[in-house]
Amino acid sequence: MGHNLPELDEITTLMVTKLQTAMEEMEALTALLEGDAKEIEEPSLTLESNLAK
Repeated sequence: MGHNLPELDEITTLMVTKLQTAMEEMEALTALLEGDAKEIEEPSLTLESNLAK
């Protein structure tokens, strides 16, 4: 069996990027729920678009 997985550093970078985006979205949701919507910055990528990759 051949291994078709990307290198470990590529997998790690992708995971970190997805986790950072998820954290940004959670912070935005928290701010919205707490009534601080003016503080929300639009994340460059949504969790849904990251999961689709």
